[in-house]
Amino acid sequence: MDTEKRPILTESSYVASDLVETPVQYSVGRVFIPNRSWSKKVGILVCVLIISAAIFTFSFTYKKTAYLSTSKVETETECGVVKGKVEYLERRHGIVFKGIPYAMPPVKNLRWKPPQPLKQYNGCWKGVLDANEFRSQCSQIDFTNGRKEIGSEDCLYLNVWTPRLNSPILMPVMVWIHGGSLTTGSANDPGYSPNVEFVSTMNIVAVSMNYRLNAFGFLSLDILSSQAKSKTSGNYGFMDQILALQWVKNNIANFGGDPNQVTIVGQSSGGTSIFALLASNQANGLFQRAIAMSGSAVFNKTAKQASADNIIFLQKSNCLKQTEDESLECIYNLNTTQVLHSIPWFEYPNWAMVDQTDLPTINLFDGALCVVDGDVVQTAPSQLSAYPPMPHSVDVMVGTTAQEIDIFPAKNFADKTFDDFVKFLTKRFGPFFPQLPERAITLYKAMMHSTTPQLLYTTMASDIRATCPNDALSASLSLVDNLSVYRYIVSNRPSFPAMFKSGYSSKYSAHTWDSCALFGFHGLPVNYEPNYRDKEFKEKIRKEFLSFFKTGRPSKQNWGRYPYYTGIFGNYSLSVAKSYHEEGCKLWEEFDLLSYGWVN
Repeated sequence: MDTEKRPILTESSYVASDLVETPVQYSVGRVFIPNRSWSKKVGILVCVLIISAAIFTFSFTYKKTAYLSTSKVETETECGVVKGKVEYLERRHGIVFKGIPYAMPPVKNLRWKPPQPLKQYNGCWKGVLDANEFRSQCSQIDFTNGRKEIGSEDCLYLNVWTPRLNSPILMPVMVWIHGGSLTTGSANDPGYSPNVEFVSTMNIVAVSMNYRLNAFGFLSLDILSSQAKSKTSGNYGFMDQILALQWVKNNIANFGGDPNQVTIVGQSSGGTSIFALLASNQANGLFQRAIAMSGSAVFNKTAKQASADNIIFLQKSNCLKQTEDESLECIYNLNTTQVLHSIPWFEYPNWAMVDQTDLPTINLFDGALCVVDGDVVQTAPSQLSAYPPMPHSVDVMVGTTAQEIDIFPAKNFADKTFDDFVKFLTKRFGPFFPQLPERAITLYKAMMHSTTPQLLYTTMASDIRATCPNDALSASLSLVDNLSVYRYIVSNRPSFPAMFKSGYSSKYSAHTWDSCALFGFHGLPVNYEPNYRDKEFKEKIRKEFLSFFKTGRPSKQNWGRYPYYTGIFGNYSLSVAKSYHEEGCKLWEEFDLLSYGWVN
């Protein structure tokens, strides 16, 4: 149509077109406008689409903005108001409260004393405590650099992660206890502590706490025992954990957590802490469930025995004086650096535990930091069945990985022959019993269907140091009234060699692999991209942990109590078996090698 002949569209034109039964189109340039009946329908459709898009955009923006602007990030504690902040991770969000003090700083005259509640010392704050930054980890030697000191003695702080504060139904609570041989570590480590993705996905509240470490947390000495009301010493770090659990009981409801549904979870020496808390009357009633991941199952020293071993501390610090009072004054006047460097790291009793990722050497034992003191830890956890019934029921899960020591193996057989491995085993096991090397090799080759020296080495060492002692302790705990015990093994392996914090790259199911998956693999280097098999493992272990948090038992129906059942997290499935490496554990037990299991 020629432009000069186009009709002029006026209001009357639209009115007239309403009367036309056959659609008539009017052209304006390259735009065609239908008659009013047709255009009205299109217009309505366009309006609906525009309005819908606007509502969706507004709703999404409003929800996100409303969460940030109107959601409470402040809540009450028994010591005052704390203010957290919203964090995002993997398209999930939650509220984090970092660095909440739960005890007075254990410094000066409070060093080597039970932790003191804030109220008792008028340590509460006025106004609002800004809990937006992690506080210092406890004093320690940096395990990546033995000459570097990190942390502070003022370190008794905890962190809380919650999906929301205003929860109509209180959520299960997980209290995380970090590992590090009771000498190193932190509640603040990314990838080795809870995060907002974890709590939001699991719909739980999570807490982590710093507790005193090494000599500050676990030094037993007769001169310290003599000044204590309990007449014993050591285990101060466990006292810190108990006070933190008391804080959880008193305050966690204000963070959306259920104080009557608390599960304590610890890995490595955090798992050791779980065993200690089970054996502590002071912790009674502060938790309902417990998960010990790769903990040390051997509690082989009393506080009195450890005190005799630790005379070396007084000698190294030049505080072995003529009188007890002089020695006490001396150690309290030591600065942080002097305390750390007076520890018998490499002298007997060897706190550095340099052999813990190796096969045992006859008569070589590590020093004990956690001790049976009769006060905090009343008895060795393995002896609980001989004591009166626990006052309340506790559900317990005990887990280990198949190649625990491969986080930093003492020996590397990658370039060695099988004959080289046989010679090493003969040299190491021969002093225990001449026939042991041959029996061990024959059994493990058949049991594992493998002749790979590195795999055989790491598995044997892991069974002796962790798997079999944890089996034995689990069996003992299963005899305790009011304890329901479940056992798991992780044989699942990283899809690619995974670099752990030790600096060693492992292709096996090494120490921390299960906790790494639990927290979403954030502890691995950025160049490790979890594939579908890794993610399946993460989903499986989270599913079973969440079921345990809520019900006190795994979700897999045929996974019953230990010693009749063991859950095995494999590469592609979660299966249930009667036992794992039972014949291997019988061999090590026959020759008393389980006494060489991890301590601390």
